Amino acid sequence: MPVRPRVALLIETSNAYARDLLYGIRGYLRENQAWSIYLAEHGRGDDVPDWLGTWRGDGIIARVENPEIAKALVASGVPTVDVSFGLEHSPFPRVATDSMEIIRLAAQHLLERGFQNFGYCGDVRYHWSEIRRGHFVRYFEEAGHVCDVFPQRKQ
Repeated sequence: MPVRPRVALLIETSNAYARDLLYGIRGYLRENQAWSIYLAEHGRGDDVPDWLGTWRGDGIIARVENPEIAKALVASGVPTVDVSFGLEHSPFPRVATDSMEIIRLAAQHLLERGFQNFGYCGDVRYHWSEIRRGHFVRYFEEAGHVCDVFPQRKQ
């Protein structure tokens, strides 16, 4: 019997995006070779988990959202795939959403419904939100509209 790859999932379950990542992994495993999965409780923004320094497996799928987690994952020496856009420059191969396509679809949806006034309200703590703000504003300006941006302060 072949040895099942040992894969740790460093993905929280506190929001729909992360839960959907886990559902996608589950779907992949149902259709392909099974893995031995390690999934410990972990919340978004939590400190580096205690198990990470001693866990020995074949790979890690992680939402790498801060430099401390990134450093710990690099130090572990275990191959890692980042499934987040939490860091502007991830040290790992990354699978992330296409912000430009997300904005294009959202803008088309609003324009098709005849809206004339547009605004963006993002979260300045996340660089991906700032990237989307830029795409959103640019898309509507190029379409001949004004797009207001809700001002925010970093907390």
